[in-house]
Amino acid sequence: MPVIAQLLLGKPLTEEFWEPEKQAARTHTWAPVRARGIHPGDTVRVRLDAYNGDDPMYPHNGRKGTVSALRGGVVVIYDGASRASMGVRHPPDKLEVQVAILKKRK
Repeated sequence: MPVIAQLLLGKPLTEEFWEPEKQAARTHTWAPVRARGIHPGDTVRVRLDAYNGDDPMYPHNGRKGTVSALRGGVVVIYDGASRASMGVRHPPDKLEVQVAILKKRK
């Protein structure tokens, strides 16, 4: 059934029409980074309250990216950024790591 027909009939949209963020929310959640708990290639997000308003890093709050290195902090290359980018360095306590939600067994 087309999207417009579902909406006009008052039916919820099926999962195939959900935004990628909503689909990911069903399978993954965010957890604080633990010591030695992340590795290059992991998906991370800068905590929403990581930096206060007068900090020059404030615009990074809430941004998602991939860990590219662990050197004097965590180097993150943000989604949509050029891979030629050197990335941005964050302390681990300012980040959250994406973890899979385990389904309960019956």
